[in-house]
Amino acid sequence: MKYLKRSIIGIILIQALVVHAQQYEYIFTKQDIPTSIINDILWLDSNLYIATNKGAFKLEKDTFQQIAYEKVNSICSMDNKYLYLATYEATVLVYQNDKCFDRINVENELGKKMISASTVDLNNLYLAAEGKLVIKNIHSKRILHKNKKIKSQIRSILINKDDLLIGTNKGLLHENFTTKKKRKPLFEDNIYTIKKSPFQEIWVLSRTNRLLPSILYSKNLSDWKKLHLPKEVDRTIIFRDLEFTSDRGVWLITNNELWFAKNNELKKEYTFPKEMYAFNKIQMVNDSTFWISSEVAGLYKIEKKQIPSLIVNFKKILTNNSNKSIVLSNIFFTKDTVTFTKESEALANRYSKEIAHYLLENRSTKIQIIGHTDIGQSEQSENFLLNLSINRAEIIANLIKDNLPIREHYRITTVGKGNRQPILEKGGAVNRRVEIRIL
Repeated sequence: MKYLKRSIIGIILIQALVVHAQQYEYIFTKQDIPTSIINDILWLDSNLYIATNKGAFKLEKDTFQQIAYEKVNSICSMDNKYLYLATYEATVLVYQNDKCFDRINVENELGKKMISASTVDLNNLYLAAEGKLVIKNIHSKRILHKNKKIKSQIRSILINKDDLLIGTNKGLLHENFTTKKKRKPLFEDNIYTIKKSPFQEIWVLSRTNRLLPSILYSKNLSDWKKLHLPKEVDRTIIFRDLEFTSDRGVWLITNNELWFAKNNELKKEYTFPKEMYAFNKIQMVNDSTFWISSEVAGLYKIEKKQIPSLIVNFKKILTNNSNKSIVLSNIFFTKDTVTFTKESEALANRYSKEIAHYLLENRSTKIQIIGHTDIGQSEQSENFLLNLSINRAEIIANLIKDNLPIREHYRITTVGKGNRQPILEKGGAVNRRVEIRIL
């Protein structure tokens, strides 16, 4: 399991200044699943189920268990009790307690094709392959509906009371089970995903016939509202999937970006590193924790955590602490070097911007940056450790100066303490730290 840690500032930086903002860090935990293509994921009963071209897997407490060996393209669940795995060859595997107890074959209706979309309600299973759609009763196995006239690629299916919504590459189709009335497409966008929120809104992710990204939502299937896209949205991107929070927020993913929408406002939260791309599905664990899958780059658990602002801590120091110093938390260096650990680099950049902002707002304040090392090995000289600590302090000082006018650089001084002030006498990474003292 690999760990990646990044920090993000939840508001725009203007001239490298942090404008009083909520600040968060996103912690990415990568799970290396033994497969090549992930097609679908489902969070169910505190476990993650994964559909791949090498079978279906269950992730429980960081351990993978393979529950199916056939190629699986989509997963759906009914009443959080039964699990339905739609395969590449027109068969649905039915599971309970991770055991397969039934197989539903729809080869006669769909041909021996990969099931591209599936969903289920208390009585029926809804399956699509290429331009064909079939509805099969899960109890009697009787075919209730067979439609061979959809001359487009079906990507998503949603049941909303008596309404059947079918998302295709040529539009959003609608049928009503009560009136048996078939309508023309509600709109003719290229549909990628349809989902229903806990607040009874239907959300649709698509691209318009002008090849622009589009996010639509509605409560009654007639009064559709369009989410306003900010100027920073790349008009070539595709919003792939979405999930909902308990306070009416919406998380959305593109190929390599994370977005958040609320109150008709859409903001980009994060652009992922180059090695994290081709995202296709998102599943919520809770409002601040979710799973994202990539078709080719594995699984990522993402946790959003608020972290305190250094500016706030500085103000507390000035009023409550005669020592007037603070350790930059979670800023660590690799052993015997001035190189940040992978988890610390982005956080060091954020802290540096905050400190620069604080200095610009408090023109009479000067600071001293103090570097520390671990206790060292017997072969390491005290002089080596002293110079190392000075260099670590200089690294932070230079980051801060990069965000200040040259005329302000004199307000920052550095000093090294070597290994003379360890936090842990037995040694450890926590000793390799940087401290800020307000003079």
